Amino acid sequence: MKSNVQHLFQDFTFKNGVHVRNRLTMAPMTTFSADSNDYVSQEDLIIIKNAQMG
Repeated sequence: MKSNVQHLFQDFTFKNGVHVRNRLTMAPMTTFSADSNDYVSQEDLIIIKNAQMG
């Protein structure tokens, strides 16, 4: 892998302590399908899982 993008696949910890396994993320695509507590819905999880599988 080219060294100029290799850092994107390494762990990263934000200043507030949130840790991510790599720097590639998927932005929320909707907010209307959240559950009544404004958490990610099962439908959103299915969409994200399908996107990660290509």
